[in-house]
Amino acid sequence: MAYKRKRNVKVDHSQMYPVYKPGSFDVSSLEEYIPPSLDTGMEADEEKELHLKKIMEGEKGSIPIPIMVEVNNPARQMYGKYIPRRRYVEWAGDAENEYLLDHRDEEACRELGMSREEFCRSMCMVEREQSPAEGGEKLTKMISSRILIRSERFSPLAYVCFRKRIIKPSRRSRRSEELSKEKVERIWRELHLLGVLCDFYCKRNRLERALESVESDLFRTSCILMKNSTRKVRRRIARKMVNRQHVSPKGGANGTSGGIGDIVFDRTRIRLLRQRIREAKQRIHVSEYDAEIQAFRRHNEMYRM
Repeated sequence: MAYKRKRNVKVDHSQMYPVYKPGSFDVSSLEEYIPPSLDTGMEADEEKELHLKKIMEGEKGSIPIPIMVEVNNPARQMYGKYIPRRRYVEWAGDAENEYLLDHRDEEACRELGMSREEFCRSMCMVEREQSPAEGGEKLTKMISSRILIRSERFSPLAYVCFRKRIIKPSRRSRRSEELSKEKVERIWRELHLLGVLCDFYCKRNRLERALESVESDLFRTSCILMKNSTRKVRRRIARKMVNRQHVSPKGGANGTSGGIGDIVFDRTRIRLLRQRIREAKQRIHVSEYDAEIQAFRRHNEMYRM
C-alpha cells in the first residue's frame, strides 16, 4: 500500500475548510503519526534475527565486515610498481598523407620495374587528376583491373562501407512498390479512357447542335412556304409530309417521336398532344389531394397499431 501524500489532494475552492492555529486545539485529540513501512532490502529470514533487530533498533553492537589486509598480485612482482610519466606525448605533428602499399602493390612494382617512390608518386598523380591514363599504359591497365564497374547485373557484387550492397529491397517494400506501380498504371488508363469519352461526348453535342440548327432552318423554310404559297401548293406540301410520316419507321402518323417539322402538318398528333397536356394538368391537381389522403391513412394506421 503506497503512502498518500497530502500535496496530491485537490482543494475545492467552492468549499469552506476550517483553519486551526497552533495552541487553539486540544492536544489529546491528536493522533500519533505512524510512519509507513519501508523496505529494508533484507530477506524475511534475516529480519527475524535478534542481533540484527537490536542493531537496527539502536542498541550497541556491530556487524562483522571482512577487511582486506593483503592483496596477492603476481603482476606486481613481474612488472614492478607503476610510476606515471610526466608527459605521455613527447612530440606532436601532422602525419604525412602518403600512399600505403600492400602486397598487390609490391607485386605490381616488381612487374612494372618501378620503385616504391615512383609507384607512390604515380598513384598520387592519378588521385589528383582523377584519370588512370595519367600514369602510363601499364599502370593504367593495372588500375583499371582494380576499379569496380557497377553494371545492371551487379557482377561482381558491390560492397559499400564493408557491408554487402542490397540489390533487392525487402519483401514488404517491394510489394508496396509493385502495388503503387499498378495503381499509377490503372489511374493513367482510366484517365486516358475518360479523355476519350469526353472527346466523343463533345462530338455528339456538336452534331446534335448542328442537327437542331438544320431542323430549325427547315421548319422556318416550310413555314415561309406555307405562308406565301397558294392553297393548292399548301395542300400538296401537306400531302407529301403526311406520306413521308407514314413511311417513317418511328411510329407512323399517330406517333409522338420525330423532328419538329413532323408535327406541323399532322393534325392527329397535334390533337393527341393537346389531350395529353390536358390530362397531365388534371393529374397534377388530383395527385396533390391523393398524396394528402395517403399521408393521413399512413398516420392513422401507424397510431392504431
